[in-house]
Amino acid sequence: MIDWKICGITDPDDARAAASAGAHAIGVVCYAPDKERAVDVDAARAVLEVVPTNLTKVLLFVDAPIELVRTYAELDPNAWLQFHGREDAKFCQEFGHPYLKALRPQAEGDFANACKFHPEARAIILDSGGGTGTTFDWDLVPARIHRAKPLWLAGGLDASNIAGAIQQTQPSCLDVSSGVCLDDNPLRKDPAKLEKLSTAIAEVEDATV
Repeated sequence: MIDWKICGITDPDDARAAASAGAHAIGVVCYAPDKERAVDVDAARAVLEVVPTNLTKVLLFVDAPIELVRTYAELDPNAWLQFHGREDAKFCQEFGHPYLKALRPQAEGDFANACKFHPEARAIILDSGGGTGTTFDWDLVPARIHRAKPLWLAGGLDASNIAGAIQQTQPSCLDVSSGVCLDDNPLRKDPAKLEKLSTAIAEVEDATV
């Protein structure tokens, strides 16, 4: 079974729609310079409050000040933290929450190095850059036998390419954001696209049973 996360949630209704479609995790962008999907503390709280308890809640940061991370982390003691910048392991472990470390792979050994430098990370996320809506070279994704940690795949994923992504990279979790946004509003999610994504993932899983 492949887990999947919907990131960049800015509205409680979108969190409900993602949960209804079958998402396993809900992500909120809390601090990311020049990223329009970043929400303030009150908006983050409103989203977290409607996420079902059986789903993982993820708060995302890009090189955020330590006190700001603490402020958001205090919203939910069970939330995971996702770090997308230059944060080292000491910083990521500072808050007492499970954490994910994301990177933009440039070479074959990048995933292995991330596992080495972040031994406490729950998973390593390979991404094209965060919110760009583009994929990266999936040939840089290591085979399962070479993974010291779970691998989450992000970057440009949507219903049209999800099958290929799963077949080529065999991730533990798919991390989707822009691929399920409304065409006329990148800050909101499209329930129809969420359902198409869910169906596409289920079809791949059924084909491999």
